Amino acid sequence: VLSEQRVARTLGVADRVLFVEDGRLLLDEPLDEALAWLAEHRPAYAGVDVEPPAAPAPSDAVVMIENVWFGYSSIPVLTGVELELRRGEIVALEGPNGSGKSTLAKLAAGLLDAQVGSVRLRGRAGYLSQDPGRYLACETVLEEVALGADGSRERALAALEAVGLAWAAHRHPR
Repeated sequence: VLSEQRVARTLGVADRVLFVEDGRLLLDEPLDEALAWLAEHRPAYAGVDVEPPAAPAPSDAVVMIENVWFGYSSIPVLTGVELELRRGEIVALEGPNGSGKSTLAKLAAGLLDAQVGSVRLRGRAGYLSQDPGRYLACETVLEEVALGADGSRERALAALEAVGLAWAAHRHPR
């Protein structure tokens, strides 16, 4: 018996397939019948290429960065950066530590001002650091949620109950 969520990897060694979803057994068939059922009902599990839904076509530019220079003290971090981001785009910003990724993201979000060049935003932008400790300010989950509920502990507790986390209300948010 092999329990595996990456079904396509294991079908080659199976002679019988049981498919469980939401706590219910949906399929219990020999391999050939199971492959046909999976291809029809759960093609991603059968290893059938499934076309992802089409993303909206990128439209208007929402961030325009032109000839931007930025540094900390006398250390230049970004020199002559040009970048245009369009609504609907998915962009990966990558590079080694210290290469200016966070600085560029902060400039694009309006958290830093370019020392040279211009950054123009159409609409609102946000910046989310990879360090969750930067976003947790309180000693309990309830207090942390209350920050987003206009300080109301009652509304915060109701929100925690709604998502099944009331049990953690008095724990540290980390």
